Amino acid sequence: MMISLKKKYYSSKRRFRWFYHIPLLVILLPSILLVSYTFFLSSIKNEPELRKNLRVNLLLLTLCPTGSLSQKFKDVPVLEQSAALTNFPTESPTNGFIEPLPRLEFVHITKTGGSAIEKAGAYHGIIWGACHYMNISDVGCYGANLPYTAPNYQSYALTSPWHSPPKILKKKVNSSLYPYEGAELFTVVRNPYDRAVSEYYCPWVGYKGEDKNDPDIMNEWIKNMTKRVEKLLFEYNSKNSNDVPKSQYLELNEDPWYLAQKHYINQVEYVYDGDKQIIKHIVHYEKFSEEFGKVMKKYNLNILLPDKKADGVYTSDEVKLRYIDLYPETIAVINKYAAQDFEKFGYEMVNNFDKVSTIVVV
Repeated sequence: MMISLKKKYYSSKRRFRWFYHIPLLVILLPSILLVSYTFFLSSIKNEPELRKNLRVNLLLLTLCPTGSLSQKFKDVPVLEQSAALTNFPTESPTNGFIEPLPRLEFVHITKTGGSAIEKAGAYHGIIWGACHYMNISDVGCYGANLPYTAPNYQSYALTSPWHSPPKILKKKVNSSLYPYEGAELFTVVRNPYDRAVSEYYCPWVGYKGEDKNDPDIMNEWIKNMTKRVEKLLFEYNSKNSNDVPKSQYLELNEDPWYLAQKHYINQVEYVYDGDKQIIKHIVHYEKFSEEFGKVMKKYNLNILLPDKKADGVYTSDEVKLRYIDLYPETIAVINKYAAQDFEKFGYEMVNNFDKVSTIVVV
């Protein structure tokens, strides 16, 4: 009898022993599935859209296994659903997949309205230009994402790096500190005559003396500034890298002050590296809103420029001289220095202005 009961007890224990494994199965099964899923994603790492669509379908299946949520998307193909999750969809190529557009970055050439673009981006949560390096209340950007401490010496590359030509900055910093890495670039260019006058009135590096609206003073200042920058830029481009000081400090500058400030550096220095165009999209200051809007549309960005009078950045109602106040000898100096800017960006070169002349993009 005792033997019979013992046998019955152990038989019952074996019958229900599988219950003991339930907690273990609950723990192990998701882990096994996760590992398998990870290996599968790794195997299709070169198919980003396939990976994305798989995640979308798994999410829908997880949230609504009965198909109630999927019913809302019944008329929308899975690829279109995944495209809605990215900021930059493009038209479908022949393979049927929607390729995400590259990140768009802005290169800020001085005196071309760049602060307005930085402000427009900041308003929509996009970090462009100087906003990568510091918070600027006037522009409305507070999300700086690159470490930056202004050097205590003058450097063409590292002083105000948001104004540095990309080809120059790239040689001085590693990829993690290069804001244009892996991005497509756009910038604004401006007629060299008009830009020279704007540099004259610049509150940071422009003319600081009296009688600012005296045409004689303006023309003399612009001639001297243009010749100085032309000489410094020629020397920099002719310099052997071994000639650069190995260490810099307050009394030993890497580059001259005027070059380090980047004001009135030729615009081709930004857009081109030799014969190669490295900035893809060129916006002309004279057609600012129109051409800026076209670039934003290409990247599916609904960004508008701030109204210059009501919400502009660093603007003034001060009465100022204009490019038509440039003398022929000043124009000749600008023509020689900025010849490539005129040629590459479609600006007409002249010998003099009359009082009704208007700058046009050829």
